[in-house]
Amino acid sequence: MTTPVISVKDTTPVGALIPLLADHGVQAVPINADERLVGVVTRSDLLAVLAEHIARNDRAFSD
Repeated sequence: MTTPVISVKDTTPVGALIPLLADHGVQAVPINADERLVGVVTRSDLLAVLAEHIARNDRAFSD
């Protein structure tokens, strides 16, 4: 028996990917556009975006 692949469209908001990865216990999710693979987003990618967002906001409050 095979497990269905969890994938999302290229229009899926980044914020929706975090619970998706956590709920399904996966490390990465394929990104599709018009039924074609256009990329892969990993937990590491999401952590990098989150860290950048936090750093940017910290700088804004310290100025």
